[in-house]
Amino acid sequence: MFYTSVVNQTSKSGAAAAADLTAAEAAAAVGVSAVTVRRWAQSGELPAVRLGGGPLARYRIRPDDLEAFVRPADADREAGA
Repeated sequence: MFYTSVVNQTSKSGAAAAADLTAAEAAAAVGVSAVTVRRWAQSGELPAVRLGGGPLARYRIRPDDLEAFVRPADADREAGA
């Protein structure tokens, strides 16, 4: 799946890590812009943790939440919708 490369990345200690994704990492995984991912997070469509406040707030997205978010769109494409 799209997030496997992110999940399989190793941390500095060499252990496999399934760390939360930044908006930019999530965007790259699904082929959209980081702005789009932030909008999804701000609207509540995509579960995310908000770090900080104001217009420069950062978000962290769990890989499982990102997969669940894009899975319905994948199913629609496969069904020809």
